[in-house]
Amino acid sequence: MKMSIALVALSVGRLLQAQTSDLPTAPKPAQLASAKTVFISNNTIGSAEGSEFLYTHLYNAIQKLHRFDIVLTPQDADLILEYSISDVVGQNNPGHVHALRILDPRTRIVLWSINEYEPGANRQSSIEKNLLDAHNHLAADLQKVTSPTK
Repeated sequence: MKMSIALVALSVGRLLQAQTSDLPTAPKPAQLASAKTVFISNNTIGSAEGSEFLYTHLYNAIQKLHRFDIVLTPQDADLILEYSISDVVGQNNPGHVHALRILDPRTRIVLWSINEYEPGANRQSSIEKNLLDAHNHLAADLQKVTSPTK
């Protein structure tokens, strides 16, 4: 079963790569490129200490972009960034998926979603490195998604 899912995913990826090379880039929601301010919503589940740790790491990664002003209330934001994390359970690929949903604060409609996989690790230094990498990749993906298209 796992093998067939992997083969389907690989086939779809190759098909999409072949088809998209001739297609023009689809337009993104206008709010993504025009946004100047964001509110980061922490939708993680766990201890208060662990939740704050994850939020702080992501906050710092987004702040380093110098792309947005991070505001303290959703009402003051052009976009809401809803952060969550979920466990990936399995013998072959344990780890976490970090998700960042980009919402319109007025309608609460999801404009875009970004996911990054964080592989599992046993050593504390590896756990911290993987977490930082996942947050940095989320921030970099956010930068790409919210950059104006040409």
